[in-house]
Amino acid sequence: METTLHWSHHLLLPCAPDSAARARFFIRGELVEHDLTHLSDDVELVVGELASNAIVHARTPFSVSLAANTVFVLVRVRDQAPASTLRPPRADFLTATDPARIGGRGLLLVEVFSSSWGVEPERDGGKTVWATFSIDQA
Repeated sequence: METTLHWSHHLLLPCAPDSAARARFFIRGELVEHDLTHLSDDVELVVGELASNAIVHARTPFSVSLAANTVFVLVRVRDQAPASTLRPPRADFLTATDPARIGGRGLLLVEVFSSSWGVEPERDGGKTVWATFSIDQA
C-alpha cells in the first residue's frame, strides 16, 4: 500500500460553536480542489463528528488536516487537551443499543463511513484522531 502523501492542507480552529461547520466547509473545498468530490459527504460527516468531539471533550483549539496519495485520503483532528485530562475515545459504541440515548454515536459514524480510524496521543499533550477513506470507494 502506498503511504507517501502527495498533498496536505491544514486549518487551525478555535474551540467555538461554529468550528465544526468551518471544518466541514474546509474539507469540502479541498476535496473539490483535488477532484475528490465523490468523497465529500463521508469525509465531511466524519470530520464534523471529530471536530465536535474536540470542541465538547477537549475544549481546546484544534487542527484539521486533510492529505492524500493515489490510494486514500487521510483526515486528522488534533486537539490540545493536557495529557492529564485525556480520556481516549472509547470503542464501546458498538454495543450501545439504547435508541433513546442522546449522543455517543459519533464514533459509530466514523467506524461506518471511513475505511479505518484510530487515535494517537501526542508527546506534547493532546491527541490526534485520524480516519482514512479509499479514493476508489463507490
